[in-house]
Amino acid sequence: MSASSASRDFSARTIRALRAKGIALIGVTSIPGEGPMPMANATRGYVLDDNGTHRIRSHSEVLALASEPCEAERAIMAAFNVA
Repeated sequence: MSASSASRDFSARTIRALRAKGIALIGVTSIPGEGPMPMANATRGYVLDDNGTHRIRSHSEVLALASEPCEAERAIMAAFNVA
């Protein structure tokens, strides 16, 4: 699968937030499930290029990555004592 099929599962805002952190969606893959037929119970995994390191994450993990503040945002929050 391609990055375009992965990007259809996320909003443009989420994709922009990931790109601001140096994370790009490369594609999708299957994460085998449990039991005697693991591929029949597979879930969708998203292949990410995270600043040169490749990872596979679930949908909720990708959303969490997009919503956590980046290094610059953390520095600004620290400067203004915002938690």
